[in-house]
Amino acid sequence: MNDDQAIGTSSVSDTSQLEHSAEVAAAFLDGGKAATDRLSAALGAEGVRGNAARMAAALNLAIQSPSMSPPDIAAFVVAHIGAPAAVESAADRYSARRAAAAESEERWTQERQEMARERNSAAHATSAVEDPAPDGPDAA
Repeated sequence: MNDDQAIGTSSVSDTSQLEHSAEVAAAFLDGGKAATDRLSAALGAEGVRGNAARMAAALNLAIQSPSMSPPDIAAFVVAHIGAPAAVESAADRYSARRAAAAESEERWTQERQEMARERNSAAHATSAVEDPAPDGPDAA
């Protein structure tokens, strides 16, 4: 009796064990790649990508429902999680304030010019009535 027979194994089972281990490792790698591809497709779908709330919901749904396809995950998330509100940048806010200030300044300038014209025309009308011009140097 040799050592392999004493332990209860044979060289044939060693070969099949190695083959089995290789198949398990290959299946594990294939399954890992499939899971990664599924998550990437769900998170990168149109309407989900770039929206943190939707991406978080898609990830949770993908983990909790492993039989759901990536398009189904994306469709569900887009239908049930709202779109992000438009974010106004600091440059946009600054431009809006500058435009409002310029418009206000223009209105104020127009009002001042109108008031000056009214003042001038009123002063001109008053001076013509109260202070008639003399007819000449000897008029008195």
